[in-house]
Amino acid sequence: MQFHALCENLQLASQRLARYWEARLKLFGPDNCFLPMTLTGAMRDSIEAVNLGYLTLLPCTDKAGRPIMYCVTRKLTREYYGLGQVRVWWYLIHLLMENPIAIKRGFVVLSNAKDSSMNHFDTCSVKGICYASDCMFPIRWKICHVCHSSHVFPLVSKVVRTVLSLHQRKNFILHDGSTETVLGSLARFDLTRECLPHDLGKPCYLLA
Repeated sequence: MQFHALCENLQLASQRLARYWEARLKLFGPDNCFLPMTLTGAMRDSIEAVNLGYLTLLPCTDKAGRPIMYCVTRKLTREYYGLGQVRVWWYLIHLLMENPIAIKRGFVVLSNAKDSSMNHFDTCSVKGICYASDCMFPIRWKICHVCHSSHVFPLVSKVVRTVLSLHQRKNFILHDGSTETVLGSLARFDLTRECLPHDLGKPCYLLA
């Protein structure tokens, strides 16, 4: 992984690389840390977390050509709390780092909070994902869209604000209302109907 090639600032790249390996050792343990970031390598003990479908990459991009990381919050139940989804995030980010468009333009996070409750919110997962995104990897999300969260976000907003960096807070947008209202709101940010997954109302199906 070419941190120094992806970061223009050499000192920043070195700092991110040091934090990356320190966190990778803690997250994956000594047995998996130095294996390739593949499903049969570093992720070999986290297949169940991958199959949960809480986090995935959509097979389409937004209208600006950026990849979309999709989060379905209702899939994260208490038995899956912990670091499993942080590992999945790391795995998906590594996939994105092989994408020249993601390297150049970044990526978009799209979160669907429909039918979610406090039981689907894990501070450990959110904190680990946000910290890794902002402080370790040479690519970051450009914007995070959270949909259908009006029933739960007020209950977790204080926690969310504490784990988001300034950059992340400035690029964090809520979309609420009817399905058509949310679709119209997303369309103003290059997420038109054909870019969206089926469970948000339109036909971009998830990769198996």
